[in-house]
Amino acid sequence: MKVSPVRHNRTISPFKLVVSLSFAWIWLALGLDGKGEVAAQAVSPITTSGLNTQVSAPTALAGGELQHDITGGTRVGGNLFHSFGDFSVPTNNVANFLNGISFDLNGSTLPAGLPTSNILARVTGPNPSAIFGTVQTTGFNDANLFLMNPAGIVFGPNASLNVGGSVVFTTANHLRLGEADGANAGIFHASSSSANILTSAPVTAFGFLHSTAGISVQGANLSVEPNQSITVVGGNEGFEFANPDSGTTSTPVSGGVTLTAGTLSAPGGNISIGSIASSGEISASSLMPSSGMTMGNIRLVDASLLNASGEAGGSIKIRGGSFVIEESTLSANSLLASGRPIAIDINLDGNLTISNNTVPALTALAIGEGSAGGIQLIAKNISAQVATEDFTFALLDTHTSGAQRAGDVTIATENLTVGMADNGAFFIDSGTSAPGDGGNVAITATSLALQNANINSGDFRAIVSELPIDAITGSGGKIDISADRISLEATVLASQIFRGHGGDISLGGNDITLNGSSLLSTSGSFGSGAVSIKAQQFTMTEASQLEALTIFSPGGNVEINTGQLELSDGSTIRTQTGGLGPAGDIVVKARDNVKLSGEEASLRPSGFYSNSLVREDAGPTEVGGNAGSISITTPRLAITGGARVDTTTQTSGHGGNVTIKETNTITIAGQRIVPIPEDFFSVGSDTAGGIFTRTIGSEFCSGSCGNGGNISLTAAQAISVSDGATISASSTGPGHAGNISINAGQQLDVQNGSITTEARHASGGNIDIKAIDLIRVVNSPISSSVQGGPSTAGGNITIDPKTVILQNAQILAKAEQGNGGNITITTPVFLADPASFVDASSQFGLSGTVNIQSPTSNLSGTVKQLSTKPSETQALLQNRCAALAGGDQSTFILAGRDALPSEPGGWLSSPLVMGSGMGQGHEDLSRLTGKQMSEDKILSLRRLTPPGFLVRTFAIGPTGCHS
Repeated sequence: MKVSPVRHNRTISPFKLVVSLSFAWIWLALGLDGKGEVAAQAVSPITTSGLNTQVSAPTALAGGELQHDITGGTRVGGNLFHSFGDFSVPTNNVANFLNGISFDLNGSTLPAGLPTSNILARVTGPNPSAIFGTVQTTGFNDANLFLMNPAGIVFGPNASLNVGGSVVFTTANHLRLGEADGANAGIFHASSSSANILTSAPVTAFGFLHSTAGISVQGANLSVEPNQSITVVGGNEGFEFANPDSGTTSTPVSGGVTLTAGTLSAPGGNISIGSIASSGEISASSLMPSSGMTMGNIRLVDASLLNASGEAGGSIKIRGGSFVIEESTLSANSLLASGRPIAIDINLDGNLTISNNTVPALTALAIGEGSAGGIQLIAKNISAQVATEDFTFALLDTHTSGAQRAGDVTIATENLTVGMADNGAFFIDSGTSAPGDGGNVAITATSLALQNANINSGDFRAIVSELPIDAITGSGGKIDISADRISLEATVLASQIFRGHGGDISLGGNDITLNGSSLLSTSGSFGSGAVSIKAQQFTMTEASQLEALTIFSPGGNVEINTGQLELSDGSTIRTQTGGLGPAGDIVVKARDNVKLSGEEASLRPSGFYSNSLVREDAGPTEVGGNAGSISITTPRLAITGGARVDTTTQTSGHGGNVTIKETNTITIAGQRIVPIPEDFFSVGSDTAGGIFTRTIGSEFCSGSCGNGGNISLTAAQAISVSDGATISASSTGPGHAGNISINAGQQLDVQNGSITTEARHASGGNIDIKAIDLIRVVNSPISSSVQGGPSTAGGNITIDPKTVILQNAQILAKAEQGNGGNITITTPVFLADPASFVDASSQFGLSGTVNIQSPTSNLSGTVKQLSTKPSETQALLQNRCAALAGGDQSTFILAGRDALPSEPGGWLSSPLVMGSGMGQGHEDLSRLTGKQMSEDKILSLRRLTPPGFLVRTFAIGPTGCHS
C-alpha cells in the first residue's frame, strides 16, 4: 500500500536499548499466544527518539538468554520504521523485532501481524552500536532488516542473526527511498532533527553527509537464510565503543569496514560490502558511488570469510577505496546448480592487496551439475603474495568439477604484481577436472608481473594434482592478457585439455618478457587453440617455451607480430601433432629484427619448431598429420649459438615448409656447445644450428613416410652461414628431402657451414641459389647427395651469381645406387682452389651432369686474398702494365669511366684485364712488369646461351706490355 509522503519529525531525548539493562522503573512484557499471534500483555514504553518504537522489559528464555521485544514503530505500506537513541546488545541477550502493533503516520494504532517488506531502524544518539548478542525478527516472515547508526557498528565474537529476510547494516546518514521509475520517493534520516519523508518504496541509496564511522566484525559469525543477503556499508572513520559485556568504554576500532576472524554467510544469496570516505550517495543495488565520491578502506584478516556458496552459488560485491585480504576467503561456490556470471565482483578506487598462504582468496567454483561463477576485479593496483609450496593451491579459483563450464576471471588494473612460492602454485584456476569446459581469463593492465604464478584454464591443475583426466573432454578456456609491460617469470599459462580441445592464448603489449622456464601452452587431443603475441619487444629467455600441441584434430597457429623478437638460452616456440591432425603454423612478423641464440645445457636449442611425431601409444597403421609451416618476415634475422628453425616429420605426414622473406640480412652462425641426445626431436647428438626441414621415418610410416618440407630464404642484401651452422632439408627415412631455394640479394657467404638436401633412403631435394654479386663457399659443402637405392636420385643444384668463389668447398649431387643430380653454375667469374671440387657422380647408377657456364675461371688454381691496402687507381692508370707484374694475377675491371660496353650487359674494353699489385704505395710501382696478351681473345656474354643461338664476340687488342 502506497502512502502519500508526509514529513515526520520528532525531536525527543534519546532512549537507549541495552538488553542487559533492567528497566527497574517499569516492567512490561510481550509474548506470543498459542497460535503464534502477537498478544499485548502490557503497554511497552515508547522510545523518546520518535517513530513510536516500543521496547519491552527483558524476558528470560529457556536457554538462559534475555530477550527484549521491539514493537510499535511507524508503518507506511510494507515499510516499518523504528528509532532508537542507542542500540547495543550484550552477550546472551536478544533484540527481537516483533511484528506487533504499529502506528501510521497520524499516530493511529495498526493491528499486529501486517505484511512487511522492510524493517528500517535508526540510531539517533552519539554512541556506536555494540552487538554482542542476537538480533532477530519474529512474525515478519522474510522481511528485510535495516540498522543505521552513523556513530559506528561493532559485532562481538558471540554476535548472531536470526532474521527471516536480508539484513543491512550501515553508518550512513540517511536512506533514500524510491520506486524503480523514481515514483514514491522518500528519505529516512538517522538524525532525529532532520525531516523525514517516509514512503512504502524500497531503499535505493545510502546517503553520507560526511565520512562517518566504520563497521567492525570481530570474530562474529553472522548468517542469514538461504538466498537472502547481507549488506554492510560503513564510513571510513575510526571510533571507540562501550563494550556491553565488560563496561569498557574506550575500545578502539579502525576506520572502514573490517572483518577480523569474522564470517558473513548468505548461502546462495548476496553479500555486499562498501566503505565510504566522503559525502555523497551510493546505489543500494550496485553500491556504486555517485560522481566525485571518495571510497574508504575494507579489510578481511585472520581467517575471515565471506560465504555466499550454496546449491546455486550467490554473489559477493565489494566497493571501496582499498581492500586488504590476509589469510581470508571470499567464496561463492556452486554445489548443485549454476553460479552467477559474476559471482565475486570487486571494484576499487585504490589497491587490492592479497596475502594468503593456506586458503584461497576468491573462489566461485562448481562442484555439482551447474556452471561455476565468475570473478571480476577492478582496482588501481593489485598485488598478491603467496608463500605456500602446495602446487595444487589456487588463489583465485573458478574451476569446475562437473558437466558445465568453469567461471570466467576478468581483471582490470594499472599494475598487477603476483609473487608465489618457487613450486609455482596457481594464481588463477578457471580450468576443469570433469567434462565441463574451462573458463576464460582476461587481464588488462598497464604493468603485469607474475612470478611462479600459474594460470590454468584447462586440465593442467588436475594433471599436477594427479587427478584422473580420462573424463576431461571439454575445451580449454581462453587466456587473454593485455598490458604495456608483461613479465612472466617461472610462470605457466596453460589451456590444455588432454581429451578435448585447448583454448586460445593471447598476449598483447609493448614489452613482453618470458623467463625462468615460463610456459605458454595450449594443447588437446582434438586440437589446440591458437597463440597470438602482439608487442613491440617480445623476449623469451632461460628455457621458456611457447607451444600449441594436438593429436587428432588440427592444431592452432602461433602468430607473433612484434617489433623485435628474441629467443635465447634454450627458449622455444613450438607447434606439434602426434596423430592425424596437422600441427599449426608458426607465423612471425617482426618489424625490426628476429634473434635466435644459444641453448640451455640440458634442453633443446632456442628456436622455432613444428613437428609431426609418433606417440608412444600409436598403432602401426595410424596416419600422421602434417607438420606445420614456419614463416618469418623481418628485415634482419640472426640464428646463432646453435639455435634452430626446424620442421620435422616422423610419420606419414609431410614436414612443414620454412619461408623467410622480406629480409635485408640473414645470419646463421654457430652450433651447440655440448652435444646431447634429443630423442624428442630425433636429432641425436647433432650440434649444428640453423634451418632444418626433415623427414625422419620410423616403423610407423614404413614405405609411406611424409616428405620433408621446403626451405625458401629471400634477402635483399646478404645471407651468411658460418661456424658449424647449416641450412638442411634432409631425409633419414623413406620420405624425400625437401627443396632449398635461396635468393641472397647481393651475396651469399658459406664459411665452415653447409647447405644440404641429403637423403639416406630417398631422393634428395633441389638446391637453387641466386645472388646478384657473389657466392662464396669456404670450408663448406653444398650437397644434394643421396645414399639410397636405384630408384633414388640426387637433387639438382643451380647456382647463379656474378662471381663464385670456392675455397676448400664441395658442390655435390652424388648418389650411390641411384642417379646423381645435375649441377649448373652460371656466373661470369668462377674461382675454385685445388681443394674444391664439383661432383655429380654416381657409384652404381647414372652420374649427373656438371655444367659450369663461366667466361672467366681461375686458371692459376689459387685464390689470393687481396691486400688490405689496395693500390690507388690513379697510379695504376699511369702505368698500364702494372696489373701484370709479379706473376700473381686476378681480375681488375674498370667500368663506366672512359668507354661504354659495345652492347647492353656486355664487357668494357680495358687495357688492364688481368693483374695483381701489392698496393704498398707509389714507390713500388716502378718494379711492376707485365706480359703482352695475344690478340683476338674472346669474352662471351653474361650468361651462355643455348646451342644455335647467335652470339656476338669481341676482340681484345694487345696491351703493349712487356713480359
